[in-house]
Amino acid sequence: MEIKNILNPRKGMIVSGLIILLLLGIGPIAGGMSGETEMFTTEDYGDIYADASTEDKETIDKILAVSEFSYGAAGVSIAVFILALAFLTEGTNQAKVAILSGGIVMLWGVLTAVAWYLQGDNVIVFMAVMYTILTAPMFISGMLHLNDDGGGGSTSTEEASE
Repeated sequence: MEIKNILNPRKGMIVSGLIILLLLGIGPIAGGMSGETEMFTTEDYGDIYADASTEDKETIDKILAVSEFSYGAAGVSIAVFILALAFLTEGTNQAKVAILSGGIVMLWGVLTAVAWYLQGDNVIVFMAVMYTILTAPMFISGMLHLNDDGGGGSTSTEEASE
């Protein structure tokens, strides 16, 4: 079987969408809802957490839980968007949407890496590799089928002008 037949945009979007849903959606939401406080140390966060009062630690933990939940909510939203487009499009349009969806997820990864970098954590390479792996099925399948004929490539105004 040819690689082009195996990697079609719908399959690529479903694989990437499900991985994003599980790893970047449901995972962070479950972590944000768990209510468990992480054991922060002076080495990780300086004296601000280690020397904080009990009330301040609870406030910090709540803020971190809400941030984690919000990140997960964004992951679920993007994954649902990708999965919906996998079934709502056909042909060349599906290939274009696969590339666009991969680009959106990569942008999300870059912005997340920049946010971490601004906080003093240099995770840019890790984030680039992780998001590249997550979006590879969409990008590769979309690029392989970008110039395919058959379904969805033209709009109604293009058809009317012919």
